[in-house]
Parts: sequence; structure tokens; C-alpha cells
Amino acid sequence: MDKKLKRIICLIAIILIISNSIIYAYGSDESTITSEKIAYSFASVLRLKGWNTQVEANSVNAWIFDPSYQALNIAVEYRDRDGNTFTVTIASKRNSKELSRVFTFDKRNYSNLEQVNNILVPYLMSLAGTKDKDQSPYYISARAGYSRTNEKNKSILPSINTGTFFIGLDFLYDPAKNARTSVPLYIGDYLDSSFSFSFLDRNVDGYQKFLDEFTLDIDLILYGKSKKQFSGQKGSRNLYGLFTTASYYRPYVKTTAVMWYHNIYPDHMHIQYCYWLPVLFMQQLTFTNNEKSISFRYKTGIGPCQNSSLTATGIEHGSDRELNLNPIFTSRWYFKNNEGDRKHNYYYSITTPIKLEFESDRYFNSRFKFKYHFYYFQAIKDKNTQDFLNRIILNYDYYLTKNITAGIGYEFWHVKGIENEYRKSHFWNRLNIQMEIKI
Repeated sequence: MDKKLKRIICLIAIILIISNSIIYAYGSDESTITSEKIAYSFASVLRLKGWNTQVEANSVNAWIFDPSYQALNIAVEYRDRDGNTFTVTIASKRNSKELSRVFTFDKRNYSNLEQVNNILVPYLMSLAGTKDKDQSPYYISARAGYSRTNEKNKSILPSINTGTFFIGLDFLYDPAKNARTSVPLYIGDYLDSSFSFSFLDRNVDGYQKFLDEFTLDIDLILYGKSKKQFSGQKGSRNLYGLFTTASYYRPYVKTTAVMWYHNIYPDHMHIQYCYWLPVLFMQQLTFTNNEKSISFRYKTGIGPCQNSSLTATGIEHGSDRELNLNPIFTSRWYFKNNEGDRKHNYYYSITTPIKLEFESDRYFNSRFKFKYHFYYFQAIKDKNTQDFLNRIILNYDYYLTKNITAGIGYEFWHVKGIENEYRKSHFWNRLNIQMEIKI
């Protein structure tokens, strides 16, 4: 045989071998059925339905907040039965319910993954659509009570003619609290908010007694993790991540409060602030033993703020102090631009709050809370103007029933204002008597 012809035949043979190898490789990818491939295809289907998934070999761990925490764990086992048939066993755990089912296939009718999934996926969706009785992800409590504030401790005791009444509401959305495993948290998967409003201020007359102190705090998670560990009846949770938060406090709701010409209030905290922290870091450690728990939490961030200054108090109308008032006070801008002679006490700043909190719950049929909050307000337009707020909060509540408590609380507030050569500092004490019910 001619050498040239031999070379051509050899080249054709090599091309055919390579082509057959490629065709076999790609063909086997489409036709070969394994436990791992079924698991990955299951995970893809669940993700399309909004589930979060983790695949480990032939197992799929999936969870979703719908709105409560729902978990689905699947293990897939593929096994050749004989030359013509094979089986796929799906062992599943849907929250607390465990199931196992075996599917038998004829190789002549089910020769690739797509054909097998036409049978298996409807069963998977039936597992995903079956819920246990929901554990509510919402934790709501309402409170009401009596409060009295003053500069002197002896003047915070309950009195018939002084003090205010208040109502409050705490709302927590935390679906991962019911999870038995560690899960990542994305935007909206955790929301903590608190609201309180004081009314019936018996120190004033007219409609103003119905418009008193107002407080609002909101924390919304952007990204974080909820890590859990269990050992018998004991457990621990480490919740941490990045949040966005907003906070508002005002001693009076009425618009004629916190003015330049007002002296420091003796029976209300003389400070107002409203801030938004685009990014705040928070971590909470919780240790549980049956229904008892101990938790530690801290959080801090930085963001824009609008707040009052203790230095801008007791300023007489027409005085040199008013005429030369620092232009950082926004209300002064309205006066200089012929927009009205406003005298509201506030300026724009950057704030950095630091909050440390501890809570013990259900020990001795009681709940104890300790909180320390520090706020630093730095004026944007004047580096020599700052205000500082320190708050210490102590609360003790006794469980009258499983969901109702009655208790007493003490608060210490200290405000310090620095504005160039001006310095002022003041503190207040507060006594709270309240009842709370978990809804």
C-alpha cells in the first residue's frame, strides 16, 4: 500500500476516534443518570421557586421564609437494578416530617435525565408545597404605663398631679429564629422596630397634654447570618450582619417645642434627634435553656442626622446671643432669607451611636434588661460644635401569666453640648411603671 494512502487512512482513523470520544463524552453527559445529577437538577428547580439551596454530593439542603422558616432536606440514591431497570430513592425531611419513596424506571423508556425528571420533579414540588403548622415569624408586644421624669431622684416618684402615661409597641420579624440550622439572611429577612408615645401630660393644659414624647426605632437587615448550635435542651444563636436603621426622638410632638428661647426642660429630656444610618453592624448572642434565655447585643454605625443642641437654650429674643447665633442652626437660615422668624433648635450633623444591651428572660419567672446607649453628634458645618447623649436603662418585669408582665424601670439621661466657647450639661432621671402583653 502506498505510504501516502496509509497516512491518509491513519489520519481518518484518528479523527474518527477523537470524534467518537467527543460524541460519547457529550452524549454520556446528557444520558448518564447519577444521584449527583438528580440532586443538582432538584436544586435548580427549587431555586426557580425562590428557595435557597446548598448541594453536597447527592444531598440538597433547602430553606425559604414563607413567611415563616421552612426547610427541606433531600437525599437521592440512584441504583441499577438489573440490565433493564434502575431505581431512584428519594429520602426527604420537610421540617419535622420524614418520608422516603422509591421510583422504578425502565431503561428502554427512561434513558436520560430529562425523562427521569419528568417523573421526579412533580414529586419534589409536592414535598416543597407541603407545610408543617407554621411557627409565626412575627413577635409583637404592646405595653402601657406611667412615667415621670425629673432632674432629681426624689421628684420621679409617682404623683397624682404630675407625670405622663405612655403606650408602646415592639414589632420583630425574625423567621430564622425558628430554624434549627444556620442560614444566611438577605435584605428583609429580619426587621426589628420599636415605637412609644406619651400622652396625658398633666403638667400642661389644653390640647398639648395629648401631644407628648415620641420615639421610633427601626432596624432592617441588609445581609447577615444566623448561626445555631444545639445540645439537648440547650442551644445558642449568633445573629450578626449589616443593617440599615432609622431613629427618631422628640420630647414633645407639638411644633412649638424645643425652641431657642426655651429654658432646659426639668420634666422632659431636652434633646431631639432624627437620624438614618445607611449601614450599621449588629451582633446578638443568645443562649437558651428550654424557655429560658440570656442575650447580649451590640450595634454601631454612622450616618446623617438632624439634632438639637443643649447650648441653644434660654436665649432671649433680641439679645446678642440670638443675633449672633451660630449659622449652623437651620432655622436661622429661614430668618436670614426672609422665610419667617423660626426659632426651632436643630442643626445637621453626622452621628455615631453605640448601643450595648443585655437581657435575661424567664429566669425566676422574671425578665431583666440593661441597656447603655451612647450618641455622638458632630455638626457638619462647624467642627467645634458637638453634642453627646448617654442613656442608661434598667427594667425589671415579672411574669403574671405566660404572656403578660408587670414591671418597673429606671432611666438616666445625660446630655452635653459644646458650641465653640459655649458649654452646657444636664441630666434627668425617669421612673417607668408598666405592663406588657405578648400578642
